[in-house]
Amino acid sequence: MKFSLIQHFNYIYFSKEYDTTHIKKYHPLLFFPFIWVKTAYHLFVNLIHVSKLKSPHQKLLFYCRSIIDHQAVQDVFQKTQVPKIILFEKKIKPFEVQEGLFPLGISLTLSFLLTPLFILDYFRYYRKPEYIDRDSFLRGMEDIYMTYGRYALTRFLFHLRTPTGIVISNDHCYDTLIMIHFANRMNIPSMYIQHASVGDFFPKLEMSLALLEGQDAKEVYLKRGSDPDRIRLVGMPKFDKHFSAINRSTVVRSIGIALNGLEDLRTFHKDVIAIAGRFAEMDIIIRPHPILYTRRYKAEYNQFVKELEDISNIRYSDSRSENPWVFLSRVDLQIAGDTSIHMEATLLNITSVYYSNNPYYRSLDLYRFNKNSLVPYIFELSELLEFINAVKHNRTPVRSKAKYYCDTVDTENDGKSCKLTVDYISAYLNSYPELPKPTPSTDFKFSAYV
Repeated sequence: MKFSLIQHFNYIYFSKEYDTTHIKKYHPLLFFPFIWVKTAYHLFVNLIHVSKLKSPHQKLLFYCRSIIDHQAVQDVFQKTQVPKIILFEKKIKPFEVQEGLFPLGISLTLSFLLTPLFILDYFRYYRKPEYIDRDSFLRGMEDIYMTYGRYALTRFLFHLRTPTGIVISNDHCYDTLIMIHFANRMNIPSMYIQHASVGDFFPKLEMSLALLEGQDAKEVYLKRGSDPDRIRLVGMPKFDKHFSAINRSTVVRSIGIALNGLEDLRTFHKDVIAIAGRFAEMDIIIRPHPILYTRRYKAEYNQFVKELEDISNIRYSDSRSENPWVFLSRVDLQIAGDTSIHMEATLLNITSVYYSNNPYYRSLDLYRFNKNSLVPYIFELSELLEFINAVKHNRTPVRSKAKYYCDTVDTENDGKSCKLTVDYISAYLNSYPELPKPTPSTDFKFSAYV
């Protein structure tokens, strides 16, 4: 495998545009014991769940690398009327029993066997600053290591058990980029369903068909050089079944706080205590991003929770088992940093406000919510408290602000995005033999193809 492919598949670590400082670094000496234990664990999981290692042969493959991906595609999957299969990268509660599993254990085992190549490439390329910053490499070490096995396994899988097409909802991680690479090489239809708001640093879309939520995402991808003829605007399919839950209340009875992992949790509990104290008559519902439950962040999050254990009006929403729409249905106002849950809240006509206690991230505006006036941006706790106080008895409608991000708002397809998406997928699969093969990317200084 060429080094240019390693660069392409791990775009977020090699790109100078993507800020990786929020990702924790691995210690070089501790990495290999950790990854080998992880390999043994996932290989064991694959063995005991061997019946879940289902073949995608001659089926439309929906691939989910996270709960968030699954939430984006599950309704489309259920309503697509073709032979199909949905596979998870790994066990993800609560879906590990009901759905199929991608053989991650086998992929990791192949990476283990290819460890000498990984080490050789490290000394040839990664330690040279012109290729990748050393800190970025340490943050992306696991993904870069796993690329070797995933590439070999996906190549084997797609050649011997060829799917009729693939559907993904993540466009910038190594595993999905590898799938797109082989789909394009083998002329397999590849489709992308947007799972969240997109950042300016996202790479060019290289799949056959991109089903985007709105004009904002389309403009971002066009600036990256994506082909406009491969883009369709469909709104947000995962919102449809919550269309009837649009919030009509004019008062604030409960407040949601969505954590995205970019807060300084060592001090953020003080802000939460201030909000809970000022509005003691309201429930304060905290929803951590799934990443905060992982090994690398769990200790810090648990300490944050411990600091709040004596606050009587604090509640929690477990993002591993409760989808964001259920969480949002429990609140009238929600607070969050740079996260696409602002967009989902606005779709439900819930007052949403940007707030972060981390000075480093205050001016990022990753998804242009401030630039496009989707939500107010507040940087001081006192200002946040006054904002809540001002709207608690006088909430005004905000849903129309979501139009730029969700194309179907206030149209005949409002609440019907899933059907629109399924129709596009079905029509595309039926016409695909007549379409030209996707061409390789030319916007990177390195080629994505061998």
